[in-house]
Amino acid sequence: DSKNSGQRIDKLVRKVLPEASLSFIYKLFRKKDVKVNKHWVDINYILQDGESVQIYVTDSQLESFQKDENLCKTSTFSHQIVYEDENILVVNKPKNLLVHGDEKDKKHTLSNDVLNYLYAKGEYQPKSGFAPGPAHRIDRNTSGIVVFGKKIEVLQQLLTLFKEKDDIKKTYLALVKGRVFDAGKIDAKLEKNESKNIVFVSKSQNAKTALTLFEPQEVYKDSTLLKVNILTGRTHQIRVHMSYIGHPIV
Repeated sequence: DSKNSGQRIDKLVRKVLPEASLSFIYKLFRKKDVKVNKHWVDINYILQDGESVQIYVTDSQLESFQKDENLCKTSTFSHQIVYEDENILVVNKPKNLLVHGDEKDKKHTLSNDVLNYLYAKGEYQPKSGFAPGPAHRIDRNTSGIVVFGKKIEVLQQLLTLFKEKDDIKKTYLALVKGRVFDAGKIDAKLEKNESKNIVFVSKSQNAKTALTLFEPQEVYKDSTLLKVNILTGRTHQIRVHMSYIGHPIV
């Protein structure tokens, strides 16, 4: 329907089979087990309103790859809503909460809390094909604003805005160890060890460009409050860069 039009077909398949691995999703397309209007399409196909999608899996695979969303119509929403209209929801995420689930915790997330909230308001129906989602994310240990798109076309526009960085500017506040009196720029490439989930400064060919700007706001006896802007969105970029220059985050 119109809620799902304009998105890549693999996004829809991942929503229908949320517990399936990416390798399994890719295999479905390689085996031509995903069709639109009974014709095989590739993974980059863009869905249009009114089309019929067929996904060929066994009954046991379907059962194992779908999940019970465990949504409840609650009248309370524990997070601060900064702004909301029919298109977007802006939420202030507390620290110690994931935006999305990981292998250890898939249920207690900001995204699930938002879905419960919108379900209670009648603005979201489970298994409708599209679930409202965040246009960006911040770390579990970082508090701050997260923007959700309630409609697929709105979420797609938000994702583009955050990716291109021309019309949206993200600013962070970080309390760091030591006294910092001057503004500065950190230009140090970062590499991620996927198996250990560790990010570090590196000069290898696998390292990616990372640029961080910082400016002191308050200088204390043993620490400094910095305003930080990141020109690249690498994982744990601020934490790694500030440690790299000898001012780790407190």
